[in-house]
Amino acid sequence: MVGRRYRDVLDASNAVKRLTEIASELSILLNDTKRSFSAQQNSDPTYEYTKRAVVNAGRHLLLLHTLLPLIASTSDLLTRSFALCIAENLQRQLQTEQHHLLDKKDENVPLLLSLLSERLFQSRIELLDEIGEAIGFEVDWRSVTTLLAAQALLKPRMDVSELLKLYLESRMKIVSQVLHQPDSTLLGLVRHIKDTIQCVEQTFGRGQGFLSAIQFVTKNGWAPEEIKQLVEDQPLSTSRILEKEIVLVNGGCVENKFKLQEKSVIQRAFSEWINEVCSIARDRVKAMCNHFERVEQAVDFTVAVGHIFKTDWLTTNSFIEEDGHENNSNTYSLIYRQLFGTTLLERFNQLINEGLILLEKKLHSKLPLINCKPQMPFQRSGIAAVKFDPQLASGISTELQELVSEFSEQLLLLQKNVYKYTNVGQEENVGELYNVLAEKVLLMVERLTDFSEWEINLIKPITEQQKTTNFEEGKNSLFLFNNNNENIITTRELREKWLSIFRLLLALVQHEPSILCQCMNHNLERIVNCNKLLHNATEEALCQFMNCVINEHFRASNLYSQLLENVSSWYGWMDILQEPEHVKLSETVEILVPTQISSHFYILLTEICSELNQNSLGHLFTKNVTLHVSKQIGHLFTLILQQCLNNCASIPAICVQLIFDCKAFFQMFPDKQFLEISKQIEAKMDPIEMNILQEPLLRNAKLFAQRTAMMFGQLQSEPITAFNKESQLEESYSSLVDLIPRVQDVQRLAQIPRLSKFRDSTNQWKGEENENKNLSITKQQKRQSSKSPQRFEGAKGQQQSSSTSSFSSLYDKISTSWFKT
Repeated sequence: MVGRRYRDVLDASNAVKRLTEIASELSILLNDTKRSFSAQQNSDPTYEYTKRAVVNAGRHLLLLHTLLPLIASTSDLLTRSFALCIAENLQRQLQTEQHHLLDKKDENVPLLLSLLSERLFQSRIELLDEIGEAIGFEVDWRSVTTLLAAQALLKPRMDVSELLKLYLESRMKIVSQVLHQPDSTLLGLVRHIKDTIQCVEQTFGRGQGFLSAIQFVTKNGWAPEEIKQLVEDQPLSTSRILEKEIVLVNGGCVENKFKLQEKSVIQRAFSEWINEVCSIARDRVKAMCNHFERVEQAVDFTVAVGHIFKTDWLTTNSFIEEDGHENNSNTYSLIYRQLFGTTLLERFNQLINEGLILLEKKLHSKLPLINCKPQMPFQRSGIAAVKFDPQLASGISTELQELVSEFSEQLLLLQKNVYKYTNVGQEENVGELYNVLAEKVLLMVERLTDFSEWEINLIKPITEQQKTTNFEEGKNSLFLFNNNNENIITTRELREKWLSIFRLLLALVQHEPSILCQCMNHNLERIVNCNKLLHNATEEALCQFMNCVINEHFRASNLYSQLLENVSSWYGWMDILQEPEHVKLSETVEILVPTQISSHFYILLTEICSELNQNSLGHLFTKNVTLHVSKQIGHLFTLILQQCLNNCASIPAICVQLIFDCKAFFQMFPDKQFLEISKQIEAKMDPIEMNILQEPLLRNAKLFAQRTAMMFGQLQSEPITAFNKESQLEESYSSLVDLIPRVQDVQRLAQIPRLSKFRDSTNQWKGEENENKNLSITKQQKRQSSKSPQRFEGAKGQQQSSSTSSFSSLYDKISTSWFKT
């Protein structure tokens, strides 16, 4: 224990001894240093100044090296620019004070300062490039003012107009890059323009964002946070040097120089920028507009553009100018017009035309695929009793009505899109779209009513096929008319196509006509023109259908050849002989007066009327259509009767019948040619006999026209409805059993569809009754055939009546059994 303590005492004494030696050596060195400095001070009077200069230069160099990492850091550009300005000031001071740091044997100080100068210069270039590149991507006015303040620190001689030009040029580069990108859109371009306008307005306009930032930056003692932190981390003497440098940088940006520029200067600069952007984007805008395939796309785009500009948009204090005049409320309109010009409007006009053509093609393509014929007049509804379909009177089917309704809805949608575009579009002449739509719709109606667009052959009426009155030429014309000529003969397919076109045009006239009127932009002249086009085309289509019907039935009836054969001899006339009226002139003398037209004419008229009834068209005839049909039938009959005149035998019965036909047809289808033919036939007869027959023939002709008005009135332009009452008729006329030609298999009354079915039992006993009547009449005819021609005519008429339906059988057909469910 004693030994251990002794060792501890020895160690402690050795440590004290060593400390004493060190203190002695330090005091000696300090004394030597004091003597050396005292010697220098006594020998050089500027020593104190030099010492301070060296110390300051060292501090400047130390601060410069401290700022270099901050300049190259990832801090914001304003902090880096502020640090660069301080570093450049320190570097300039070191350049002027470098002789204090020079040593005759050391040349590293000038080299070091040169390297620092190059590095700072390179940092300045890099910072300016970064600011110019970064400012083009910024559209927030706070970020832009920060970058512009950094630019102003680096280039304090720049004024506001130069800074505005810098920003606009940077934005121009970004917009150009956006335009050249394959996935760029017009909406993206519009957003860039809008963001630029807003940023410039807030930064350089009435927002005064840049002036506020400069006032804040030029305030004495202001520095970025990182610079302030650096000041706090330095020793007192060094921090004071840094604070002085901060004040120098603050004073570098003269606040008075950055005053609010005149509005015209900013207007001019920005207008030039807008014009340049629009000129660069013109081809791109045109290409993008061509991508619109439907009207809806163009409208949606225009609405989106308007929404972009009108959302958070500065509608007041605008500084965009047009033609040197400021416009505070139409900034959006001016930019819209400069950017799009008339490109979007022209494309919209093209889309309107393409949309109407598409609607027209749909009508052309869907019409052959639907049933255009109206449904039955009566239809069952479940287990309830039959009810009348009110759409039957319209003359169109349900499918056709749906097609026209779809067409009208799409046309109405197109009109709404035009109205919407007119409200959001900013072109100067955007209001002309209503007139453009009206013109395009009118052109569409013209194409629909132009039958050459339907690729269908026009059927020439008989009045155009035969223009001469020469009998021989007329004969040749009729021969060609009955021949297999492609220009004359009509097929059922052609007839049905004309009927479908008529029903389509009729549907356009009857259903939703107000939509077409609305598309005419309240222009009365266009509305009247459109109405005339549709009505005239509808009538023309129906006339073409009637031409087909008349031509087809005339060719199928072989009327011309049969009638010429009948009138050429008495033997041929016997085939169409009909019961006449026996008019007694005295107790011993009586004359025979026809009461009905020749059966071949009657059959042809009946078949034509039956065709109309089957297609439910008679009630749809207008005055023009009826006049056309009456004219064609009348002219056809004049041609036939003219040939009968040239070929008929000089037999009184034949001539009287032909005269009656002429007079009856003149009452039904007024044509002076009938009277001329009648006079020529009368020349073949005895004048005295003809004088006696004049009054009865005219009377019976009028009566025939009157009594057949119910059947053939739809073919007549002015049907005769009343001449004489039944009480005023002659007894000889009233005694006739029937007043229609004795023709077999001719329907006197067109059967109503779905209601012409008879019960098998009824048909069976009626057939047996008719057979018994035929047998009895045949026996009676054989007994009376040798008496006289007049008796023979009566028997023949009775025989023919037995093969056809009488009034009693007609009454049996029209019975309550039709309407049983």
